[in-house]
Amino acid sequence: MRSYRSLTAALALLTVTACAAPPVSPTAGPNPTPANPATAGALFGAACVQQLPGFSGTAAVLASNPVTQRQASGIYYHNDQNISVRLRNSSSGPACQVTFGTNVARTQAVETFFTAASAAAPGARADIVQDVARGADGLLYFTTTTRAQ
Repeated sequence: MRSYRSLTAALALLTVTACAAPPVSPTAGPNPTPANPATAGALFGAACVQQLPGFSGTAAVLASNPVTQRQASGIYYHNDQNISVRLRNSSSGPACQVTFGTNVARTQAVETFFTAASAAAPGARADIVQDVARGADGLLYFTTTTRAQ
């Protein structure tokens, strides 16, 4: 009987956790603090790559991170760093995108990002596109996207 109750409690906790979502705010937006590429990579691996193909678990993953969703756009913004996560639909299917602004050198940022993403999604395979541009604030902005196949 005791095992049954423990299992029921565990299932109830799992259900609550699976339905969790980050807080929503009409004023959520980019944090000006330069991002740590490892933090951005870990978010990309866990919230995007691990949630392929439909990204149905992305909100639950983000709920365990310090992010707030902007009410109007649906974009998730990291509360402490310049990182955002966006889910979108396109003609080629659903996509998950992480954008981060950093003051880390380009090569080091890319290496750190993908090392962390791989650690967060071990063994996962995904088509990934990454673009980079320098922002008006002097930071390098990396936008990394994966799509459902």
